[in-house]
Amino acid sequence: MTTAKPVTYICGDGRTLQAVYPNTNSVVLTLDGQTHLLHIARSADGARYVDDHWQWWTKGLHQGQLATLEAGEAVASAAGIVCTAP
Repeated sequence: MTTAKPVTYICGDGRTLQAVYPNTNSVVLTLDGQTHLLHIARSADGARYVDDHWQWWTKGLHQGQLATLEAGEAVASAAGIVCTAP
């Protein structure tokens, strides 16, 4: 998945998330006025990106799931929120 064009998602909690996929190895997320660079991580299905605090898991560009990573977690234990591109 590579697009330099921002994709805007509306999340289940009412927040707006913007994602830019500059290459197949990373995503830049803008959420609550803050920018986060996440890198690709192992996943059995879809594309999963992580940094020290967030996990962004997508299947295509139309829907993703944003979850908080707790200290020491490689995969988020929190269910997270679903975000959909209108």
